[in-house]
Order: sequence, then C-alpha cells, then structure tokens
Amino acid sequence: MRATISFDIDVDKVEETMSALIAQQSNTLRIVATILDNVGSATLLEEITEAITLIGETSVQLAQYRDMLVSFERARWGSSVPATATPISSETPTEPQTPLGPEELLANLNTMKDAIGDMAKFDGFLEKMALPAIEEELPDDTEEG
Repeated sequence: MRATISFDIDVDKVEETMSALIAQQSNTLRIVATILDNVGSATLLEEITEAITLIGETSVQLAQYRDMLVSFERARWGSSVPATATPISSETPTEPQTPLGPEELLANLNTMKDAIGDMAKFDGFLEKMALPAIEEELPDDTEEG
C-alpha cells in the first residue's frame, strides 16, 4: 500500500528535508546487502526475490524524490529552467520499464553489493580514525591512588 503525503515547508528547508528522505533509502539498501551477504539462511528464491523487490521499491522512491527536486527547482526559478530540461540522471526510470534479464539483474546486484561493501569499509575506516580520539578523552580508571 502506498500513500501520498503533502505538507508545507519553508523554502530554505526543502533540500534538508529531501536529504533526510533520500538518506532514509540507505537503510533499505543496507538490508538488501545483508540479505545478499547472508544468502543461504532462507530459501535462495525467497532471498533474491526480497532483494529485488526492495531494490525496485528504492529505485522508484529515489526517482520520485529526484522528480520532486526537479519540479521544485523549476517552480523556484520559474522560466530560468527550461521546461524540456532532462533530469540529472536519465538512468533511473520514473516509469516502469520492461524487466531486466537475469544477467542484468545480477550485474546490478553485484554492483550495489560492491558499493555497499565499500561504504561499510569506509565506515569502519572512520570508526578507526575516531577511536584514538575517543580513547584520549576517556578517564584512566586503571590507576590506583
């Protein structure tokens, strides 16, 4: 089931609000990565079907967000943005297209899995970089006296 939400917001807060909505999609992509990393814990068909469904939903949602931002920019700048302007990325479909073949789906999933793995590695790197600073701030309660 889907719902449409409509609300008024300060013009200065549009990008911040859209950023929060867009960033929320990363949680879904992390779930997909977890499913793909743990393939075999349930039936393979169920796992890949769930991953494909989540990726499709995320893709549609991100395309809607992109279209909303394009519409906002057009409204904001009036005639300075041509009506025929193409979206930033024409790769993300806004309308359903014919389903991808198995090879294309597998390639897309592998690309996404690699990207999510890279994000996780970067997160780990940032955590390691922050660890010494955190340890320096902690009081040393091993000393007696």
